[in-house]
Amino acid sequence: MNLRILSFIALAVIALTFLQSCGNETTEVKDEATEKNKEYVANKEEIAFEAKMAKIDANKNLQKGNSLFYSRADGASVDVELFIDSNNAVVKMIEHYTNSSSQSICSNVFYIENNKKFATRELFEYSAKDTLSFSERVSYYDKNEKPIATKMRTAYYEEELDYNSFRLVDKHDCSIQRALDVINQTGEYTTTFRGFVSEAPYLYLIVGEDNINGYTSSLVVQMMTSTIKKLQLNEMKMIGAPLTVDFRTLDDEQGFVYQILVSAQTR
Repeated sequence: MNLRILSFIALAVIALTFLQSCGNETTEVKDEATEKNKEYVANKEEIAFEAKMAKIDANKNLQKGNSLFYSRADGASVDVELFIDSNNAVVKMIEHYTNSSSQSICSNVFYIENNKKFATRELFEYSAKDTLSFSERVSYYDKNEKPIATKMRTAYYEEELDYNSFRLVDKHDCSIQRALDVINQTGEYTTTFRGFVSEAPYLYLIVGEDNINGYTSSLVVQMMTSTIKKLQLNEMKMIGAPLTVDFRTLDDEQGFVYQILVSAQTR
């Protein structure tokens, strides 16, 4: 899926951020008297949430789109997958990321209905009392995208999470803003010209925030277009110039994923 299609999809998705503050919070699904940190027992409403999430996860007919993959010199990285149904509606987004302090791959999964998130599932490293563990945190949201219940489970190893029980915790709102910024290439994830890198047999165009310590993304140059030639001839002078890039991804036999530059234009 190219960036033109992603941009069209992102316009629909971006409405999520403006709708988060609309309206009044609906009736709580969980009884407020339920004591936190007790073993979690789902009620009928929450079972319905899980059923909708499972239906989306099991749908093999969803179209898939990818943002650019961004990384930073300190080891942090982020990219986003989009899952689109037959009505061109985004029904799921997965934000993959690593932190500078750890190379464990964490994720935030956003389940979406009518351009609003109704559930999120987070997988992340959890540190308590000098012990590093893995946690899974699931939150359900009302029609105004306000959290109505959050459950969490923790294990020493990620693969052991499924064997542990969830417990109720404080309501948590998993922000979708960074995922939207990555998709829309805004803020820290804007695409300005950062230079070229040659690594035989490939030439890479580097784009990213106009900040030497910021996030960048690399794309394989296959065609020496007039824009690429202009950037090469004036490389130092053009650093920081805003670019619009169109790309596709390609998986090779070794499992590496390449971002192939389709077109690049100065803005």
